[in-house]
Amino acid sequence: MKRMKKFLAFVLAMIMCLGMAVTAFAEEGKGTITISNATKEESYIAYKIFDADPATTGTAIAYTATEAQMKYWTGEATEEGSLNALVNPFTFTLNHVGTYNVGIKEEYVNKDKDVTDILNNTFYKEIADGTETKKVLDTEIIGSLIEQGVITQEAVAEAGETGAVGLEVPYGYYLITSTLGAVVTVNSTQPNVSVIDKNQKGPQWPEDGGKVFLQAGEAGKPDTVILGNDGKPVTSNSAKIGDTLKFRVSVDATNYVGEDFVKEYFIKDTIGTGMEYIGTGEGDAFKATVTVKVGNTILQPTNYTLTMNGKNEFVVKIDWAMYGTSVVDGKTVDTLSAFNYPGATNTIVIEYQAKVTENANMAAPGNKNTAAFAYNTGATGTSTPENPTFNTTTSETTTYTYALGIQKVDGNRNALAGAEFIVSYKDDQNKTQYILVKTDNNGQPVKAQDGSYIYAGVTEVKDSASKLTTDTSKGQIVIKGVGEGTYDVTETKAPAGYNLATGAVSVKAELNTVSSYTTSVTTYFDKDGNVVDTEVTDGKTEIYTFPVNITSATVVNKAGSLLPSTGGIGTTIFYVVGGLLAAGAGVLLITKKRMRKEQ
Repeated sequence: MKRMKKFLAFVLAMIMCLGMAVTAFAEEGKGTITISNATKEESYIAYKIFDADPATTGTAIAYTATEAQMKYWTGEATEEGSLNALVNPFTFTLNHVGTYNVGIKEEYVNKDKDVTDILNNTFYKEIADGTETKKVLDTEIIGSLIEQGVITQEAVAEAGETGAVGLEVPYGYYLITSTLGAVVTVNSTQPNVSVIDKNQKGPQWPEDGGKVFLQAGEAGKPDTVILGNDGKPVTSNSAKIGDTLKFRVSVDATNYVGEDFVKEYFIKDTIGTGMEYIGTGEGDAFKATVTVKVGNTILQPTNYTLTMNGKNEFVVKIDWAMYGTSVVDGKTVDTLSAFNYPGATNTIVIEYQAKVTENANMAAPGNKNTAAFAYNTGATGTSTPENPTFNTTTSETTTYTYALGIQKVDGNRNALAGAEFIVSYKDDQNKTQYILVKTDNNGQPVKAQDGSYIYAGVTEVKDSASKLTTDTSKGQIVIKGVGEGTYDVTETKAPAGYNLATGAVSVKAELNTVSSYTTSVTTYFDKDGNVVDTEVTDGKTEIYTFPVNITSATVVNKAGSLLPSTGGIGTTIFYVVGGLLAAGAGVLLITKKRMRKEQ
């Protein structure tokens, strides 16, 4: 009996029978087994393996088996309906009422995991699931054992919103199973006991994505997730320098991981160097402004810890359970008191905003924003450390921002400095928006160190648009930080001695798969110096290198005095007449001098 009690104690420890009983008045000889972390919409079934007769006082439990059960476990039944006796962990002793008292073999004392493996291998089988294998209940074996009277199905219940399910069953030793796996448990001298489903999936990213983009809701309504044409959250977007983006990070958090309860969760968010959190404070005192929720409950800052790693990373820590410690066999063990957020599964949600900065990467590979989660558990051994390893499966979004380039040349393909341009585009309301760039204290456009202009916003007033001038070395203009779309480039001032270009030239900002910051753009000219779309016979090609990864266009200026000479003599007549007049005046002057001498 001591061995049996010791075995039961180990099995109870194995399944972490927490004693969180469901208060109920059970029928005589019946109790309630509660799965305290049941998964919503999963059905749980209780199969009785042995009967039990708990003592009215103390902690003793007498387990009994029928002859059919004894023969199955000892291998005395037919070969088709019997367990291999070599792996049977139980002993059976005939008693005076014709049933068998159940004990535990000497070699399985203190080896509760081995017993669990035997039970699971008995009732489960492995199947292929994609690239993995998983164990599922072997329904053929279960049906056969029910027919033989080896096991009996006693109760079925489906888990609801509360994250717990109760099975009212006669006293006994039970296999409790669901589609997620098996939980092996026993009854207690208390009629109501609580066990955990150690086969639960554990914390994971939601099916619709962990890190997503948000768009502001209409007046009085919450923000919503930005969805693509397939109805799923988009994983990338386009933004301009200075734009503020909204993000949400979600984790489906469970109370247990296997047999161990979760003590605390950690959610880490990292944005690229081209973005910066919106927050308060300066320097080391800077804090990102975050909203933290568990389910629909918004947590106060006192209910979580926010740690910043500069302006591009934060970690939120949430205390998930209340617990203490005790010493068992010389080891410090965490003891659960209660969960701060009841329910088998809760969704942790963190929302924040970030701004696109001048350091944003232009086009590919974009600006990556990554979220990860981690947790500490209360284990049956030494307590886990405070710095957990974050999940290697991250959730990621990408924000792209673009640059535009203009190459100014003359008819001979020589770069031209001093040309002045404005840039515009049509917004969603078909209004023309003119680009503004970063300026100095006098309101004049200034260039970054690499020679590019930095996007700073838009205006609807054409005269207020930033006037951008081609440089002296390559005749270029580069604008960094625009969004995806088509832009119109209009020349407002031509270089000295050249005619103003007519009309606008379109430049399309789009994803450039070149990952380098330096992009070579090829421009084709025909034999007359006109820009054409593709290479032509007798034409020429020029390759222009820009300081950033861009999409670009070439604008050609023609020199002045381009009035046609065909159909009239143009200025030639003036040169001829002038020459004749000058020659006549010379002849007249010489003639007069000769006449004077003769007189």
